[in-house]
Amino acid sequence: MQIGYLHIGTFDHGVTRYGQSLAREAKKCDNIEVIEAGLELGDDWKVNTKKIIQSANQLSQADIVHFQFSQWIWGKKLRLFYLWLFITSCKCPTVATLHDIYVKEFSLNHRQAILNLEFKKIAKSLRAKLAWNNFFYRILLSFLQTAFVCTRQEQERLRSMTGHSLKQKIKNIPHFVEQREKKIDLHAARKSLKLDNYKVVTLLGWIHKRKGHDIAVEALGMLPEHFIMIFAGKFNERSTGFADGLVKRAEQLGVSDRLRITGYLSEGELEQYLFATDIALCPFRNCSASGSLSTWISVQHPRILATDLPQIQEYNSISPNSLKLLESLSPKAIVKSVLELENSSLVDQALAVEMLQRKLEMSIIFDEHLRLYSISLLGERQSLA
Repeated sequence: MQIGYLHIGTFDHGVTRYGQSLAREAKKCDNIEVIEAGLELGDDWKVNTKKIIQSANQLSQADIVHFQFSQWIWGKKLRLFYLWLFITSCKCPTVATLHDIYVKEFSLNHRQAILNLEFKKIAKSLRAKLAWNNFFYRILLSFLQTAFVCTRQEQERLRSMTGHSLKQKIKNIPHFVEQREKKIDLHAARKSLKLDNYKVVTLLGWIHKRKGHDIAVEALGMLPEHFIMIFAGKFNERSTGFADGLVKRAEQLGVSDRLRITGYLSEGELEQYLFATDIALCPFRNCSASGSLSTWISVQHPRILATDLPQIQEYNSISPNSLKLLESLSPKAIVKSVLELENSSLVDQALAVEMLQRKLEMSIIFDEHLRLYSISLLGERQSLA
């Protein structure tokens, strides 16, 4: 089988790295040939159009093409046109992993609602169905042979606003967890990073409001002075105001010296922070699949503290008690859980996270992709017969 992978976006974007990781795993298989094309969209739509057609032509010799979609990397205003152009320019079936899905969902039995004269509910349901973002996803799904999502909730979100034929295209494959063989000594990492006198709480990945960095800063102001907080990542370019607000608030709380914002980290620097961390904090307001959470799982971190969201609960359904859940998304709840975890036994949670890592390792997740590639190809051939 020949599989084409389109890598769209900048090298440091998590969605781009997701596709690159799948391609690397595919190359390990003896019976698979991998074709890759890179694509980064700029501001000039004419240049973008040329790039997209070139990439599609390059990948068209494959049996099937897989690309990643996030609204942030396919162009703000013209992304539907760019997607249509790429998919129609490919001479083979296309599948995509859809990331960061936030659609208005509202399920309703319209017949029963009409009988009960529940007109407000009907109007709300229709507004959700007609919302541009929902319309966009219905069109995108109609272009694709198969759409992958990384969580059951994202699958339910999309299925709530599509017809029967499109529902069948939406498949859930959990976010893979990378294998990290290199082990760094905790004490050596802390000494190198000048963290050896602190308890280290780390938020990993892009810094933006959805991930709860502002709530974490408030919690830092309430934590004892032997705690330091690391924001291990860089600011999203659309969040400069939010970034300035975090720095200013830390100054107001008098904790600027205990808040470290690293900016972009190389793989080696990232691993140092991973192993130097006492508590991995994930205070997400909402989330789709989290690459940062998968990174914590990849090192089998025994103290992962996360918001009680459906996507987070999915991990605990795979391996019970692998993640510690916040009682609420508030600074006080974070402080309470952090202090509880500070001196807690690691044995049970460490075993649970290890089991979670094994069940989500790349080889297992890629095998599921491969199975669905084959089903997508079979479906395409049957439709052409």
